[in-house]
Amino acid sequence: MDMEIKDLLEQWQKWQFSDGNTWGPWQSITDSKILEMPIKPGAYVIGLPKDHGLNRLLEKDPYGVLDIGDADNLQLRIYNFKKCASHLGTGGHMTGWRLGTMGILKRLNVSVEQLQVSWCDAKDKKEAYLCQLQIFKTYLQLFGELPPLNYKFNWASFGSYTYMYTK
Repeated sequence: MDMEIKDLLEQWQKWQFSDGNTWGPWQSITDSKILEMPIKPGAYVIGLPKDHGLNRLLEKDPYGVLDIGDADNLQLRIYNFKKCASHLGTGGHMTGWRLGTMGILKRLNVSVEQLQVSWCDAKDKKEAYLCQLQIFKTYLQLFGELPPLNYKFNWASFGSYTYMYTK
């Protein structure tokens, strides 16, 4: 395995990133934990329960990341996610809607409260988007594909990043 990829995978497994962003620990998506989340911009990652993992194209993702996103208000965004995932047909967060309405959580035998969330505060929406982009890039480099429930991505935002794969 390429040394850079090995180092990146080790960082991913420890949930530490060298760019200075401070990610919080993984937490269950319960009402009490959501109330502890900041009411400010940031990026977030939603994953399967601890030790669940998820097979991906190139490596097994130890966190089973389902969705990477950014928000103007982290607390409200994760609240909307939980509401949509918990109540059939409720709109407001596309990933939550898909998990709940399409019965994905039921098929996985996982409750919304068992899912995990980690986030990184940001000073504004632009910084939150850039943080989200960094996680997308890391995820794509490690696993060869985007998380399964990210239905949209601005591929043009990769810019010179794709150059490193073609040189």
